[in-house]
Amino acid sequence: MSNPVIAAMRRRLDRWELAHLRTHAAELAGQVEALQGEIEALRTRCEQADDRADWALESLCNLQSQIAETGGAVGLTVDGQIGLIQPAAATVPA
Repeated sequence: MSNPVIAAMRRRLDRWELAHLRTHAAELAGQVEALQGEIEALRTRCEQADDRADWALESLCNLQSQIAETGGAVGLTVDGQIGLIQPAAATVPA
């Protein structure tokens, strides 16, 4: 036969444990939801970066085509700047 005091303590501990687990589960669900929001925001930023990179590549290719038609060329400086390189002028002997 079990002691009624011990049985009451077990019931109280069971309720406390259940309440604690419910609170913990709710906290974890909130964290998961926040992380899912962050993941979606990062996906959007990646898509935007990919679109910008595609645009930059297309713009550069168009620029190279236009410059090639005029006889110039696209050049890259030591510090990473893109610029136009004009063809060297023909020198006339004096």
